Amino acid sequence: FFVACNIIGGLFGQIKYIGEIAVAIGFPLAILSGFLIIFIGIIGVIGFFLMFPTISAEGSDAFDAMSRAYSYVISKPKHFISLFLGIIICGTIFAIFVSLAACLIMQTSFYTVGFGMGEKFESIKAVVVGGAYGKAQMASLGLLSMKFTALMLMIYIVLIKVAVGSLVVAFAGSASTIAYFLLRKDVDGTDINDVYIEEKEGEEEKREEEKEETKVETEKVETKATEGKQTAPEEKPKEKPKEKPPEEPGESSPEKQT
Repeated sequence: FFVACNIIGGLFGQIKYIGEIAVAIGFPLAILSGFLIIFIGIIGVIGFFLMFPTISAEGSDAFDAMSRAYSYVISKPKHFISLFLGIIICGTIFAIFVSLAACLIMQTSFYTVGFGMGEKFESIKAVVVGGAYGKAQMASLGLLSMKFTALMLMIYIVLIKVAVGSLVVAFAGSASTIAYFLLRKDVDGTDINDVYIEEKEGEEEKREEEKEETKVETEKVETKATEGKQTAPEEKPKEKPKEKPPEEPGESSPEKQT
C-alpha cells in the first residue's frame, strides 16, 4: 500500500509546475511511508517463521497467520527476540553437529571400503570427490562398472546432503512451532495443548447427529418433568397432634390423691 502511494506520488510529479511543487511539499510523507515499508518488511521477515505454525495450529488462512505474526512480534518484542536468538544459536549448533556427523560417516565409509578395495576405490574416490577435475577423469575409469560405481557414490553423497538439510529444516519447523505456542500463551493466554484438529466429514456428521439426539432426549425429560409437576395431586398438610399442657408441680391427678 505504501509503495503504491509513493509510486502514485511520483507519477503525479510528472505534471509540469504543479507536480514538482507537490512532490517538494509532500516528500516528507514519502519519507514516512518509506519508514513504514522498511518497518513492516523487517517485522514480516522476522515473523515469517511464525506464519506456518499459525496455519497448522489454528486451521486458519494466510491473512490470520500474517496478523498473528505481526501482533505477536509487536506486542511482545523482548520475548520474541529472546526466542528468535535462541532458535538461531541452537539451530547453528545443530546444523554444525549434523554436518560434522555426516562428514565423519562418509569419511569412515570411504576409508574402510578403500582399505579393502585398494587403488581401484581410490581412483573412483578421486572422480567422485574431485569436482570439475573428477568429471574430466570419468573417462579414465575405463570399465563401465567403475563408472557406475562412481555415479552411485555421487548419488549417495547427494542423498546424505539432502538428509542433513531435511534435519535442519525439521529443527527450524519444530522450534518455530514451540516459539509460536509460547508467544500465543503469553499474548492471548491460550493453552499450549489447544490445537486445531481437522475432522473428517463422516465424523462431523456423527457428532452432529449425537448432539441432536441428546437435545431431543433432554427436551423429552424436561417435558415429562413439567407434566408430572402439573398432574401431581396436592397433598394436604398433616395436622400435628395437640400437645398436652405440662402439669404444674404440686398438683396431682384425682386418682393419685385418692
